[in-house]
This record gives sequence, C-alpha cells and structure tokens, in this order.
Amino acid sequence: MTRIDGLACNYGSYFDPDFVFEDDDVRFAGAAHSHVKFSESGFSESESQALVASGYTVLLDNLVIDRFYGGAISRYDMKSRLPLKDFRRWFGSAPNRLPLLRAESQADLERIIEDLRTANRHPLIFRGQTSHHALAREVPNPSFVHETLGEISLLPSVWRRVLQGRPGAFHQFRDLSMMEWSFIIYDMFDLREVQEHEKRLGLFPGSFATDELPPDPDYKLVRDFHTHRDAFRNAFRMGGSPAFLTLLQHYGLYSPVLDLTSDPQVALFFATQKFSRSGERARYDFVGTNERRAIIYVLRQDRDETHAYERDKMLEELDPQRPKRQACVVMPTDPYAMNLAGDFLVAAIRLDFDMTEPGSLTAEHLFPGAAEDRLLSAFRNNLHNAQRAALTEFF
Repeated sequence: MTRIDGLACNYGSYFDPDFVFEDDDVRFAGAAHSHVKFSESGFSESESQALVASGYTVLLDNLVIDRFYGGAISRYDMKSRLPLKDFRRWFGSAPNRLPLLRAESQADLERIIEDLRTANRHPLIFRGQTSHHALAREVPNPSFVHETLGEISLLPSVWRRVLQGRPGAFHQFRDLSMMEWSFIIYDMFDLREVQEHEKRLGLFPGSFATDELPPDPDYKLVRDFHTHRDAFRNAFRMGGSPAFLTLLQHYGLYSPVLDLTSDPQVALFFATQKFSRSGERARYDFVGTNERRAIIYVLRQDRDETHAYERDKMLEELDPQRPKRQACVVMPTDPYAMNLAGDFLVAAIRLDFDMTEPGSLTAEHLFPGAAEDRLLSAFRNNLHNAQRAALTEFF
C-alpha cells in the first residue's frame, strides 16, 4: 500500500485509492501515549487497545477526548471530553435522550417539524437519507448511542475516506491550493486577454488599485478581473468563508464539511431519492420511503458551528447554484470532531409511510447542469482527471 507522507500529500491524494496518511497534528500525543495512560489508570491491556482503536485519545494534560465529537478543547463536557482520572466513572453518565419520531404521512412530517421548531429556541436544520447509518467502533460513546439507532454516523466524506485508509490517523484536511482554486475562480476570464489589455493600456498588475482606474470602457475588463481576483485572494488568505466551504462538498468532491439544509423539502428529496453512479454518469432515482427505512435528522443550528450559505463577493460572477437551491447549511469538522453533527441532533424522524409520488423538488432543480451553473463548468474545466471524474454531474 502506498504511503503518502503527511507533509507531502495534497488534495489530489484523496483520489489515490491506495493512500495511507501519516499523523500530522502536533497536538496529538500518539496512540502509544494514550495506550500507556489508559493502562496506568486501571484499564486492562485489551480495554486500552479497544479504547485507542475506537478513537479515545489522552492528550498530554490527561484529558480524554472522543475524537468523533470532542474537539481539541481543554475543558470538560463529561460526554466527549473527560478527565482521565474520572473517565471510567463518568464515561456514559450523560444519557442519550434523542427522540425517534415516526411520521405517518407528509402532512404528519410537516406537523412534527413545526412542533420541533416551536419547542426549540434555535433554528433547525435537516439532513435526509434513504436509510440510517451507525458508526462501527468497538467502544461506542454511550452518551451518543440511541437505543434503536445506535451511534448515528454523520461523517463528512473526507473522514470516511481517511478512516478507510488508516483509521488511527489524525489527518489535517488539505484543500486545493491557492493556484488550483484560482484557475476555478477565474474561469470566466480569458487571462491572456486580460494581460494583453493591461499591456495595451500601460498597466502593471499589482501597481494600481481597481478604484483608481478610470470609468472608461477600455478599462472594464481589467477592473472586473482585479476586483474578482482581490476578493478571492482575501477570502483564501482568511481561511475561506461560509460560501467557500460549501463548494467541494456540493459538487461531489471530498471535503471536511457536512452538508445540511434549512429546507425540510430538500431533506425530503434526499430521503426519498437514491443516488447512483455509473462511470461518469450520475443520477437520482425516486425510491419513496425506501420500504420505510428513510430518515430525516433534525439538528439545531449554531452560530459558532454551522454556516448558512451566503452570497460571497468572490463568487458573484460564478454564482454557484447548488448551495442556493439546496438552502445549504454546512457544519465544518476536524480530526478531533469528525462526527460533530451528532452532538447537535434534536430528533430523528422515520418516514413510516409509503410514497408513490416524489416531493415538490426535482434533481433538475437542485442539480442544474453546467449551462445553468457556471461553477460546475469551472470545476469541469480546471480539475485534474480523477477529481473531475468525481464531480456529480447528472444526465
């Protein structure tokens, strides 16, 4: 199996089927350290091995973090961050009380959601799936285990990929480079034409501000390009923006964000439409409530942990359609909180009825083609082969 050094890997590495990522987080003390600490605190050899393999990590200050939820935060919540000396006694002391509700019709589903909204002071967001998935680990966290559903899996695509390659790796997500993103963001411009225009007008890139250019139409192309470029560079240097974070995920590429929606009808679409891919062809097929296995997860929106899609200056020209039409809300995650959304669940709703007709939304509306969605076209024109093949384009 190919080993890709943690410092050398890049975004393209996620598309290598043989990758194995090294640990590359300096805050992580290592599996051996955690194993020793668990053993010293009274766990048997087999218990210590199982805890480490399941993602429980002892940091250098003797704080135990459940890497699926905890985050590298030095304070206790007694669910996913516990002091080592009290870990055995307090682990699972906070019970899971997530309600599992059953909708008996679409009207009943709407009523349940309205009741949940009335009962919660936070705005609610949703995720629909044709079936439920649970985390598979030897030592689940009792505070997140539902008696019927188990430990709900809400892992973004990149962590599923990393866990397939090397489950114990604390890997930091590698985004597309600034140069790679620039080719995508500048796609609607002919860069050679911009350079020729600058030369003809006697302009030197970087030596002027766009607001200093005269309103003369001859300067419009240069002004538009540099305004666009500066907005992109500012967003990239600041670590992205809510709009920026949605792009990879919503176009079918690996990302560390979980895609959610503020529109229950969008969640209903994903709960009743099954995705399939054959080569470069992708499609959604209506499966109804999938023999009543379809489920909608309801989460609370949090101003610190979730980001609603917002129109971003750097994307004004590309105007990506998917995040807007899908009423996108994303939840960023990291190697210490891979399944973070599980800590924001308000309820799970089983669709306990049969559907013979699709809901009000269609794949054509939610996933417009490149003719309507310029960002999809920009991705297609500028990604490498393996990445381009992963794009979810619908035919």
